[in-house]
Amino acid sequence: MREIYNSYFTPEIELLETIRGIKQNTAMRIIAEIGSDMKAFLTASAIVEWAGLKTKNEESAGNIKGKKTLRGNKYLRILLIQCTQATCRTKESKFFYKYKLSRKE
Repeated sequence: MREIYNSYFTPEIELLETIRGIKQNTAMRIIAEIGSDMKAFLTASAIVEWAGLKTKNEESAGNIKGKKTLRGNKYLRILLIQCTQATCRTKESKFFYKYKLSRKE
């Protein structure tokens, strides 16, 4: 399977691997869920919404009743959340101290 991805999607995999928290296996899974052609997603907000990570705010008279994530590709959502959590827990990340401070409160 890796040979197929490496023969067809090498530039895309290498580009995704430049993002902290994403290795080759994760990059291949992201490509499997999204595809390599980004023309379907006109904006970054569109792909976030498609992954189900865009929150839906329920607000009435200025009071927020609840925040929910919309339905989307649950496999991609889980994968991206795992990558984010792994990145926040590495000491080399600029998010490490922010994550650590928020966990103490």
